[in-house]
Amino acid sequence: MDTGSRDRQGIHLTMRSRARGTPAILAAAMLLAVGTLAAAVTEAAGGRTVQRQVAAQPGGEVLISNVAGSIDVSAWDRPQVAVTADLQGDSLGLDVTSEGGRTSVRVTGYGTGGFCFGICFGDRGFSFNPFGAAGGEEAHLTVHVPRMSRLGVTAVSADVSSTGMTGAQRLQSVSGEVRAELASADADVKTVSGDILLHGNGQSSHVTASSVSGNVTLTNGGGDLQAASISGSLQASLDPAQTVRLHTTSGDISLSGALGRGALLQGETLSGHIRIQAHAPEGFAYDLSSFSGNIDDCFGQPAERNSQYGPGVHMTGTRGAGDGDVHIKTLSGDISLCDR
Repeated sequence: MDTGSRDRQGIHLTMRSRARGTPAILAAAMLLAVGTLAAAVTEAAGGRTVQRQVAAQPGGEVLISNVAGSIDVSAWDRPQVAVTADLQGDSLGLDVTSEGGRTSVRVTGYGTGGFCFGICFGDRGFSFNPFGAAGGEEAHLTVHVPRMSRLGVTAVSADVSSTGMTGAQRLQSVSGEVRAELASADADVKTVSGDILLHGNGQSSHVTASSVSGNVTLTNGGGDLQAASISGSLQASLDPAQTVRLHTTSGDISLSGALGRGALLQGETLSGHIRIQAHAPEGFAYDLSSFSGNIDDCFGQPAERNSQYGPGVHMTGTRGAGDGDVHIKTLSGDISLCDR
């Protein structure tokens, strides 16, 4: 075979080789493009996950803030604060710092990715606009903190939960639900339209809970409770109850459990009903009144009319040793009292 023939054959072989390789190269390129697109779509749909961990004092203070989404706090026995944040928004970021016994966890960047209506979150905290809420950005935080920390949580349209903490807690959300496990330390919980659900461990503590339109529920509590709601209901189980003050405008009030020695119970509502069913080993003195509602009890004492011709009924007396004090008042709601 002459040189020209060999050259022509080599050219044909090279062309066939390139022809065979071209589909493979194109396929690989297409797969790479598809894989890149899939990753971008997953990130856009599922957001970004960011993790941070810092050293923290076991009995220090931990402050957490977020506008929209959720905040889940759980206690552990490590001198560290660990945060996992699912950030649903390109402009959102996570800022975690720890200094001088105080650890701060903040979601930043709300409203910076576009025009923000309502409550936006900037580098210096909350700013309020009454014409709506923050846009579609939201963050879901999972935070582990030292068990004995003093915990402060601030949220807007984010649900808040706290489990296992033994230090004092201050939890606030505007429209989110707040759930918390309570120990013997003080707790202060507030919402505007979100429900409050608290669960104690049977130990005495001082709890303050308030909501505008949300319901407030405390189970397995003990000690002192001050709770208020305008249109939401108040339900509490305390054993023993020591100092309890319950107030609503139109919501119902219900208390069960036991009254401790020297307990003070005050309940007041305008149009809601009040039901008290609490065992009282040391007894109590009671003073009940309603302007247009009814009063009944489980020990057979009839209510008396305030006037022969006007509205209103009342009931006063003493049960047992009369060691505690019970004062209940409604405008148009009914009252039910039982000590067994």
